Amino acid sequence: MLLSSKEERALASHAAQLLEDSGLVEDAIFLYREAEEWDSSSRLIRRAAPALLAQGRGQTLREWIGVLPMERAEADPWLVYWLGASLIPVDQQKARLRLEQAFERFESADDLLGQALAACGVIDSYYFEWSEFGPMKRWIAPLENTMSAKPILDSPETELHVRSSLIVATLYTEPGHPLLSGSVERVTELLDLDIDANHRVMAAIFLLSYCALAGDLERGNRIVTKVEPLLACAEVSPLHQIWWRSRLGYLLWHLADYERAARVLEEAEQIAEAHGLAGLRFAMMLMLNYRQQVCVSLGDFKTGEDCLRRAVSQPNSTRRMGAWQCLWGRIQFELGRGNPRPAFERAAEAVKAADETGMIYIQILSLMAYARAHAELGSHTEVKDSLERARELTRGTCFAHLESEMELTDAYSLLRHGDREGGLRLLASALERAKVSCAHHTRWTSTMPYLCAEALAAGMEVDYVNEVIKKYRLRPPAHDTEHWPWPVRIYALGGFEIYRDDQRVKFSGKAPKKPLALLKALIAFGGRSVPEERLMDALWPDEEADAARKSLDITVLRLRKLLGTHEVIVVSDEQIGVNPQFCWVDLWAFESRIAQTEAAEGKGGLSTAAVALYRGNFLPADSEEPWTVKARERLRAKFVRLIETIAQADEAAGHWEKALAHYMKGLEADDLVEAFHLGLMRCYRALGRPAEAITAFRRLRQTLSVVLGIAPSSAAEALAQELRDGSAVRYS
Repeated sequence: MLLSSKEERALASHAAQLLEDSGLVEDAIFLYREAEEWDSSSRLIRRAAPALLAQGRGQTLREWIGVLPMERAEADPWLVYWLGASLIPVDQQKARLRLEQAFERFESADDLLGQALAACGVIDSYYFEWSEFGPMKRWIAPLENTMSAKPILDSPETELHVRSSLIVATLYTEPGHPLLSGSVERVTELLDLDIDANHRVMAAIFLLSYCALAGDLERGNRIVTKVEPLLACAEVSPLHQIWWRSRLGYLLWHLADYERAARVLEEAEQIAEAHGLAGLRFAMMLMLNYRQQVCVSLGDFKTGEDCLRRAVSQPNSTRRMGAWQCLWGRIQFELGRGNPRPAFERAAEAVKAADETGMIYIQILSLMAYARAHAELGSHTEVKDSLERARELTRGTCFAHLESEMELTDAYSLLRHGDREGGLRLLASALERAKVSCAHHTRWTSTMPYLCAEALAAGMEVDYVNEVIKKYRLRPPAHDTEHWPWPVRIYALGGFEIYRDDQRVKFSGKAPKKPLALLKALIAFGGRSVPEERLMDALWPDEEADAARKSLDITVLRLRKLLGTHEVIVVSDEQIGVNPQFCWVDLWAFESRIAQTEAAEGKGGLSTAAVALYRGNFLPADSEEPWTVKARERLRAKFVRLIETIAQADEAAGHWEKALAHYMKGLEADDLVEAFHLGLMRCYRALGRPAEAITAFRRLRQTLSVVLGIAPSSAAEALAQELRDGSAVRYS
């Protein structure tokens, strides 16, 4: 029997109703369309839309809306809204056009719920477009209005969505907004409710942004604990998986969990590749930017450079946020490598680029980087101006924790360029504040290690500073930084001692001679990149080559075990060395300070910093070992030259007491140096203490006779005779 068109539509309508009642939505919509039941189709699409978007099926939703007559779809503000919402991940500009249309119609109809969700959609579109954020600010007011409309927020899903979008908009454009902190607390609570997993993960992504930017790292850890189990749910979309890992990677960078940060960021990229989302511009820029930041913090500039190169090649690298991220990556590299000039030039560009994005946080970061570059170049006035601009943006916001970093930069500038007293005073204040809340963004520059070294040398906040150094794995600014919490410290001048984590290594039984001899030989031969053959010749001269190599390999393993870490002893290309990043050696520090003294002498000044380090001859207990002689004599000669230079400068200036103290320090370290005894005699003579000068000569004669079997020089004898004759002249 043939059915009329009207009867076919009626039959299709009835079948569609049955399918709808059975929960077969897609089939029901198909039959409603066949029956031209547009009202029923629209109703069912509106009902199914939230689930479709949560499942990442925006294309399906757009197809369903697309089969409706255009005038029907355009007349229904909710269909316009859902169409706009489905476009957010794929075309943010088209999405905003639809969402703004929906908002206007909801506003005309006095539909607060519709207005709130449309405003959320517009905010989300700017977030996913990842280019500029200033326009978000306009959409905060509609969400504020919703906060007072309690019936709307009686739905946990709606409240989660509205408050999450409010967090993003205020965090990026109005971080001092009074509703921000309350929304953060409420969204944290809502994550515990039985709400769609995708909605909770997306809200948690926004929360992680807040935790990282606002320095609320404890909350960040709690959010991770809440959300990690949800990621195992099959319904969580790949897009949310990618975004979660991107934000988690940044939080982990703040927590200094660099290895895990690198791992989760790599996972995010793998998910993008596996699901054909590698072209996801906004997420890829973030992932690469964060991975580069992790690499720089680890000192892995090679991998970081590759991340930066890939970021620059991304399609959106020329858009506002993308351009800033590329600049920021290059600034990190330049400051991380100690190149302030190119960093300064890019920092000026970054300040302008950040202003164009409208994101307050990166405006502050850019101004801080600009100030740090100025600090390196010695422009303290510009440092203060840049920091004041940054403070103006920070005051009264959730970014207050950054103020201690600004104070650290200010202190760094003063210390580096002359005002030591003011710099230390400011450093003390900054560290006091930093203990309460500080993210230490400066960790990847030379600023933080330098300030930590200054604080330790001054005995300032020692426990906290040591904690910062270890947590962020800061590298020492120079090898002569004795007070740094080195994993291993070695003293070889005037004796031989090993300290591991500031505890002296002692042996309850027989000392391991060969590992200790290997360590001593390494230091005697310069400590860095010593050929294995040279070590074998020194320590196993009578063994065959293969046997000597086997002995060396075994001894290296034993030495690493003795030192408590494999990182101190480096083996590469048939060379062995002591890693200066993990081990402090007194003679290295001594020679470094000698170089500083020579530089100061050339500029008309002198430094006495090296004097205290020379406690005596190099490895005195090993004086019979031929491989110690060259280093011992080199260091002794440098010490003699140092004392003579400093003490004679004091003599020339009439500072007899200071000169006397230096000569006495020299004799404490090495009483066989006749020049020190002569200097002592001259100082006593000048101070009108001839008896003590004569005593000094007698001590010289006795020491040389007993130890070396020689007599004093003719110059010493002549000076002694002058003193005996009472012809000494008092100088003042």
